[in-house]
Amino acid sequence: MRVTACIAGFDPKTLEGKIEVVLHVGFASLETGRGAKHRFKTIDLDNRIKLTIDAVMSGLGLDDRIVWRIVAEKRVDPEEMTEVTVRTLD
Repeated sequence: MRVTACIAGFDPKTLEGKIEVVLHVGFASLETGRGAKHRFKTIDLDNRIKLTIDAVMSGLGLDDRIVWRIVAEKRVDPEEMTEVTVRTLD
């Protein structure tokens, strides 16, 4: 996972300000495995959004209740790299 945080001037103690999180989630393939052995073998973007935001915000020492906007995109990436950008909103 690659994380870029552009939150200069943001004070996490006062929680004043708004945060935007942009996710680019890579999947090796966008085809679902028809021969999957269990029902959880799906390519769901929404399953990764909450998990990723919780992990990133915790790592930055921020509470996720300050997230006002989420932009998420699914894309094909053989390395299955997730890129996250966290920035303040004006």
